[in-house]
Amino acid sequence: MPFCITMGDPRGVGPDLILLTHSKNSLPAEAVIYGFKSVFESRSKLLGLSFDLNIIEPKTDCAPFDAPGLAAFSCLESAVNAMNSGLHDYMVTCPINKEAMQKDGFEFPGHTEYLAARTGTENYHMMLAGDALRVILVTIHEPISRLPSLITESRVKSTIEAAIQTCRIDYGITSPKIAVCGFNPHCGEGGLFGDEEEYFITPAIKLLRNRYAADVLIDGPLSADTIFWKAMNGDYDVIVAMYHDQGLATVKTIDFHTTVNITLGLPWVRTSPDHGTAFDIAGLGTVDTSSFLSAIKVGAQMSGNRKNGIH
Repeated sequence: MPFCITMGDPRGVGPDLILLTHSKNSLPAEAVIYGFKSVFESRSKLLGLSFDLNIIEPKTDCAPFDAPGLAAFSCLESAVNAMNSGLHDYMVTCPINKEAMQKDGFEFPGHTEYLAARTGTENYHMMLAGDALRVILVTIHEPISRLPSLITESRVKSTIEAAIQTCRIDYGITSPKIAVCGFNPHCGEGGLFGDEEEYFITPAIKLLRNRYAADVLIDGPLSADTIFWKAMNGDYDVIVAMYHDQGLATVKTIDFHTTVNITLGLPWVRTSPDHGTAFDIAGLGTVDTSSFLSAIKVGAQMSGNRKNGIH
């Protein structure tokens, strides 16, 4: 069964990623592109490439360069409709510009929240996975000022459980080792720097330790300034981070070019490159396609493991 790729923002590097990968014979033949032919025609001329992609255009009169947010949303919506109808194995999304999307009526912070809404998924999580680290987030696109009210026992517990499940189902790790970050510096230092660890994070860890017993190692809360180094040395399979930059800054610094953004909890697999639209290099042919290729590879592996019941 084919998989699908969304074009992303027509002004960004999404079309470059697709065209450059195709030109190197690295784009699987079963890839179906949800995008605008006019965008690929103009971009291929800039890149000096020919293309014979399998492109499905959304049913809209939108002029992609006049309304880039609406164009990106139309492609995404068409692909999601197809995924929900069972037409594709998995989805790879190219980068969008959230500001442009919202100007054109998109009411979600990003891909993750939209996909959850379209699939009726309440318990969803963002994970960044690379060769060196896997990190799953308790909160996603939230202002720092709101974070203290969002770090709850329930959220922490569901995120740890999602980490356990993805290890078993998507990666075939039967006895996963999970590290849970603290929220405050030095995990609050006994309440001197905050008490989220005591009231919300530790109770969630204790509850799940009792539930999974010897089958799963759950360590924490642990200081985020040291735990990533330990995970890189093989002590843990997944790190549970409390908020966006706590987890993603380290992952992207260590392994920017091959890290993949994964949405967990959906009824199907969605992956994405871990970078943005990179307007400044769009059309130059200089974008690194490594993360895009990894997103395709990881999507295929996860989809295959779920089909085959690997856990």
